[in-house]
Amino acid sequence: MTGGIWEDERVVWREVVDGLADGAVAVDLEGMIRYVNPAFAVMTGYRASELLGASAPFCFWPDEHRPAIAAAFARTLSGVRADLDLLFRRSNGEHFPVIVQPSAVRIGDQVVGYLATIKDMTERRELQSALARSEERWRSVAENPFDFVVTLDRGYRYTYVNHTAPGLNAEDLIGKATPFDFTAVEHHSEMRAAFDAAFDQKQAGFYEVYVSSLKRWYSTIVGPIVEEGEVTGVSLLTRDVTSQKQAESALRQAQRMETLGRLAGGIAHDFNNLLVPILGNAELMLGTLSQTDPRISLLEDISDAATRAQQLVSRVLLYGRVSTEVRERVRVQDVVREVIRFMRAALPQNVQFTLSLDDECPAVHAAPAELHQVVSNLCMNAVQALTPGGGTVRVKVARVVSAEDAPRVQLVVEDDGPGIAEDVASHVFEPFFTTREVGEGTGLGLSIVHSLASRYGGSVALHSVVPHGARFEVLLPAAPVSVASVSA
Repeated sequence: MTGGIWEDERVVWREVVDGLADGAVAVDLEGMIRYVNPAFAVMTGYRASELLGASAPFCFWPDEHRPAIAAAFARTLSGVRADLDLLFRRSNGEHFPVIVQPSAVRIGDQVVGYLATIKDMTERRELQSALARSEERWRSVAENPFDFVVTLDRGYRYTYVNHTAPGLNAEDLIGKATPFDFTAVEHHSEMRAAFDAAFDQKQAGFYEVYVSSLKRWYSTIVGPIVEEGEVTGVSLLTRDVTSQKQAESALRQAQRMETLGRLAGGIAHDFNNLLVPILGNAELMLGTLSQTDPRISLLEDISDAATRAQQLVSRVLLYGRVSTEVRERVRVQDVVREVIRFMRAALPQNVQFTLSLDDECPAVHAAPAELHQVVSNLCMNAVQALTPGGGTVRVKVARVVSAEDAPRVQLVVEDDGPGIAEDVASHVFEPFFTTREVGEGTGLGLSIVHSLASRYGGSVALHSVVPHGARFEVLLPAAPVSVASVSA
């Protein structure tokens, strides 16, 4: 360097080092501090006069870390140069992380000491810690065991999955598969529209799909992933909503059946009013004719038909919730024994009943005749479901506890017939729905079971997998220990 201020290099470099934002400390070969810049004094909270001339161990070394720092300092003085990740102490006792970068100070070819630059890493470490906490929080949310969280690239390929459905693994999905590979074609246009809205317009979207292989409904929220103003991918939050769908379907079914019940009850009342004079007049005419009168057989046919019609009306009224039966404490297991005793006497030998009845099971609060209808309808339905070669009907009564911790009585009637197809199963509780030939059934049996179970605050469900039979499960609330008889 020549001319002007550059003639005195020592002055120039002193100004340079004094102006550094990082700390700088010079020590001689004996380990005594010969120089500190203003930044290091501010960093530690000590005055330069307190630091100059000090020898190791220094006041800014924390007591608990002095042995480790002293060893690193000794290595530096011996000529070993390496960046050091250390903890220093401020004058107020606060510890703070630093990176120390030592370099040799030479005069000619001779090393006369070391100059160390010290970078305060407090802010950077806090940012790193915040980033780590943010990532951990994101992962704890994304990798929850309940929802599927995935990301897709612009080719709709998976780039991240938090977990997979049974039988799949992340290696088979990431970079290879798309959501279209696991959904029916009829859902693809709706899915693609949601993805493209996120990619092209940065809009969130939504769709629902049914996965037939899993027999589950899934609801998905789609959102854009934006980096530096550009959409680089989309995120999908997918939740299993099968239970919700089933609950909605059950609610619609209950509302539909309630409406049909009211309609059926009104019609049945009017129909019953028409039957009363028919049956009454037939009986009066029968009393006026001699036993040899050929018209007697005609009147008896009229009377029999009217009687059967009245019996059908009574069943419709029962379904329609028009009832004056008195409720009382009834043991379901006792009703089952009575129903099976009568049925066994009338059924062929190739039809067997097996019973599993818990005698400790609590009673329910019900009308005995109506509960008898529930059991007999379910058992007769199971018998009719068997093939001509016969089979077994299994009946179980047990105590269970609901999700609300309330005791309930479980009645299960199961057959080993061919089972019920899915398209039929969704209609079995509807009134007048039957798969039997004309004249073989009214289609009211299971709808009456559903109506009575609902009336008692319970439920009935069908579980069937073709060709492995059908299982009907009725849950009724257990009666309190002391219940007075009341009108139903």
